[in-house]
Amino acid sequence: MVAKGLWNGLNGEVEPFDNSPLCLYDMERYGVDMGILLPSVTGTTNETQAKLVDKYPDKFRACCSDQKLKIKVWRGGCEWTLEAAVEEVDAALKTGKYVGIGEFVPGAMGVRRKKPPTERERLDEYRKFANLAANYDVVLDFHEFARMQILSRLSAEYPNVSFVLLHGGYSI
Repeated sequence: MVAKGLWNGLNGEVEPFDNSPLCLYDMERYGVDMGILLPSVTGTTNETQAKLVDKYPDKFRACCSDQKLKIKVWRGGCEWTLEAAVEEVDAALKTGKYVGIGEFVPGAMGVRRKKPPTERERLDEYRKFANLAANYDVVLDFHEFARMQILSRLSAEYPNVSFVLLHGGYSI
């Protein structure tokens, strides 16, 4: 049975809920001082993450992404555009409540496209978010292992941006 809630773009609707008490319990048990909240494919919003940071300022920091846009796309309400994604991430970063962009940089997993972007197109998309990361002094996640040359190029072009390589032990 599929719960009603937000379409996750992969396997149906999910009902988002606040599992921070369980997370805090685990953090205490395992000696974890701080957690970084990453937007999820299942539909957490930037605002949801910011509320948790506000509620537990000594325990959480958050990253942002184009979550509302993705939810609209998943529900068939619009098409994903780079401009709309940049606008949503920029608006989130302006609040000062986020330490990074990601888990997936907008345009990656869960975004319906007519055709996958070329290497060049994806590099140009990443540049938009690298510019935001530089302007707001936040980290930029990198989650596309088949395209490591993009990370190499970006790190050379944006030496003042810190990139976080997610799931670094994975290989294609």
